[in-house]
Amino acid sequence: MSSYWWFKAAVLALLACNAIVFAEYGTANEALDSAAWFVLLVLFEVETRFGARIRHLRIGIAIRAIRLVAAF
Repeated sequence: MSSYWWFKAAVLALLACNAIVFAEYGTANEALDSAAWFVLLVLFEVETRFGARIRHLRIGIAIRAIRLVAAF
């Protein structure tokens, strides 16, 4: 596996840990903010990696809805 893949995996793992720490010890706003960043980054990865496979209308709508909820 390439070093780029390991870098992306490390960033996702760190953001997941960050979300867990803020959910456990931080305020509700910090936990939501951290979780939203994690969700947005995962959605970005899904859209860029599997873009041709998620052209189905329902999947696209679901991804956009999740992105909209995470942005607020």
